[in-house]
Amino acid sequence: MAQGAIKDRAHELSSFANAAYQTLTNNIDRAEYLIRLNKGLSHQGSQDEKERHEEEVIADDPELVERIFELRMTIAESDDLEELQEIKQALERDYTEELGKLAGTLSPQVISGQESSGSFCRNFERRSIINRARYLIKMHEEVEEREEQIKPQSATGINREEDSD
Repeated sequence: MAQGAIKDRAHELSSFANAAYQTLTNNIDRAEYLIRLNKGLSHQGSQDEKERHEEEVIADDPELVERIFELRMTIAESDDLEELQEIKQALERDYTEELGKLAGTLSPQVISGQESSGSFCRNFERRSIINRARYLIKMHEEVEEREEQIKPQSATGINREEDSD
């Protein structure tokens, strides 16, 4: 019986270590963790809860909502791999820019766990940056999915317009 409990505890600790590693190797997750240590982000929970929370926050950013809508339309309508590659490069530049903005909000006090948790504006700014970065990642993934849909057509020389004739 004690052997089973030891195995269960070892499995639990191993899972915890793996989750910690995944958090620390992802720029956005690592930033969220550091901010959360300072009680600067109030949202914790399952992935579904986090995604619902992101959607609520994004709804408060009409420029981002419009950009996402336009990007999704462009991605869905594009059959041009070069155009999709340009979109991916722009998304990567924007993501890097958002990471730079986020880094600018992470003072040594945040990283060391010493920042006062009373900075509502600063925490809102961080949450907004994190959400924009997450959406840029999602858009990048959508471009890659669209590229995969187009590649078989490009390789065989199939043209959609010819198919409709």
